[in-house]
Amino acid sequence: NLKSNVTTNRLAQFYRHYEKIPSWVDFDQIQRGIDVFLAYLPAAGCALYYRSLVGGFSIPKIVEVLKSTRYLVSDRQKTLYRLIDTGGLLAACFAPTESRLSAASLRPGCRGWLAALRVRVLHAKIRRRLLQMKRRDDDGHS
Repeated sequence: NLKSNVTTNRLAQFYRHYEKIPSWVDFDQIQRGIDVFLAYLPAAGCALYYRSLVGGFSIPKIVEVLKSTRYLVSDRQKTLYRLIDTGGLLAACFAPTESRLSAASLRPGCRGWLAALRVRVLHAKIRRRLLQMKRRDDDGHS
């Protein structure tokens, strides 16, 4: 099937693109960032919730994206799942190796890298859906 082959090739290209580590990536510095983030996690978590999430979700353009994609729906269970999913992304990105949480999980093929790619794909799907909705609206369709 031609469509299946095209999709497979695009997925392979996507994967190959992201498995190359740019020369500017410094895993020692990323590790220091992880250590600082975890040291201040309780305060950072409160700041994120009260200053970023609550404030950010009141910005009209962000609210429109959330409504259009049904990201935070009125179903409390689904909303809770999505928030827990975000925590899972962080956990995957800091996945332990030996006895400490490690930036090594962000290397190609590791848990954090795979989780970040899934988020990248999710965001691409959302952008595509929003563009399709905009085109439909621009064409006079509801």
